Amino acid sequence: MHGMNARFARGAGGRPEGSASAPIESVKKVVRLESSEDPGGTGAEGVLERLARAGSFRDEESAEHVERVSRTCALIAQKLGWEGPGCSALKVAAAMHDIGKVGVPDAILQKEGTLSPDERSAVEAHTGIGYEILAGSGNPVLDLAATVALTHHERHDGEGYPRGLKAEEIPQAGRIAAVADFFDALTHDRVYRSAFSVPDALEKLRAGRSGQFDPEVVAAFEAALPEIEAVRELYPDAPDAERPDPIFVSPERPIRTLIVIPHGAVARGLELLLRGEGIEVAGSANSPDAAEGLLARRAVDVVVIDPAVDREGASRLSQAAKRHGAAVLLYSASGASHVGALGVADADGAVAAEGTSAEFVTAIRTIARGETYTDPRLSPGAARRGRVSMTAREREVCTLLAAGLSGEEIAQKLFLSAETVRTHIRNAMQRLGVKTRAQLIAQAITTGQISGDPRV
Repeated sequence: MHGMNARFARGAGGRPEGSASAPIESVKKVVRLESSEDPGGTGAEGVLERLARAGSFRDEESAEHVERVSRTCALIAQKLGWEGPGCSALKVAAAMHDIGKVGVPDAILQKEGTLSPDERSAVEAHTGIGYEILAGSGNPVLDLAATVALTHHERHDGEGYPRGLKAEEIPQAGRIAAVADFFDALTHDRVYRSAFSVPDALEKLRAGRSGQFDPEVVAAFEAALPEIEAVRELYPDAPDAERPDPIFVSPERPIRTLIVIPHGAVARGLELLLRGEGIEVAGSANSPDAAEGLLARRAVDVVVIDPAVDREGASRLSQAAKRHGAAVLLYSASGASHVGALGVADADGAVAAEGTSAEFVTAIRTIARGETYTDPRLSPGAARRGRVSMTAREREVCTLLAAGLSGEEIAQKLFLSAETVRTHIRNAMQRLGVKTRAQLIAQAITTGQISGDPRV
């Protein structure tokens, strides 16, 4: 794997030499992954995807930006001769390229004017923060993610940051991410400027060859451009109207939440998302008993429960939350067998785990106001009524199915395992209430979720 260079070994203080000062420890408490649960890296994709989505609460770094950059990196790597597993690992790792921005104040990231020298230094510190969040786990995918986070702003001519590395001193993963991130940022609106057209962005990319960017990586990007443009169409930025304004329980304080989810890494990712949106996390627990103890000691407005934590305990916890005056939000994958364990009628709202960050935050705010929130993906019979939409990844897989590709061919094209592709197909079939792949394609086309003339 194209991984960590020895020159990035952690120093005595636990930080890469030359990293900017930042509130690293407080960030690591929220984001540190439980790599011991997955020493081989086989489940890192799901954990990192959730964490990347949780870190995408900034206007500048949308969830769609994360998807586009990570997939573009994999496509570039493929053109450079990386093997399939390496491309897949880079796709997952690159999603975390800007996770260090959790340590940069919103007022700086969203500033419309020119940054002051101090503000620019604060932004540049995100590379070191990202490295410290991700490095040192022993998980190869997380180590690759740490490399990308640290080096994606280095320049081919040595004028980048944080280390001023030059040419081959920069790991190829970082050189690839630099190109992918630059192009995607240019071609989408930012708070301080409007988007460039694809031809104009491509011209700027070419102008940066040998200066800002590795010429070989730029050439590989151009070779993959048709596929990159297809990715852009699959993951467009959500309209501004879909981004909810902050709404709090009262003007005096933010919403207080308690997260009850069995997987600690996912829980920490959600904590990161909520804190970035100004929503307070009163605590998290991996069992109903622990959650009830927290409820007894802390004021909570919303309890987020994954029914997988404990079927009977989830219902008991819901009742306890009501006694303490807290609303209950279910958080579960739509295809999970345990969705019915704590029915929507027993909670104030339900949101699908595969939904967007905006949907999750909107659900929290809605039930905190005393209203109900129902995700149609979790409603009984919703698929049969045609109200359910496939996830973006399921649409992507279904589009390729409709184009005549086999599961193995789809896996190779999307840098996924064959089993992951089969899982997406099964989930999509269950979501739409069909039993065969042919019915899945027909239903997806009929409901307008994929085109009848898919482009591969």
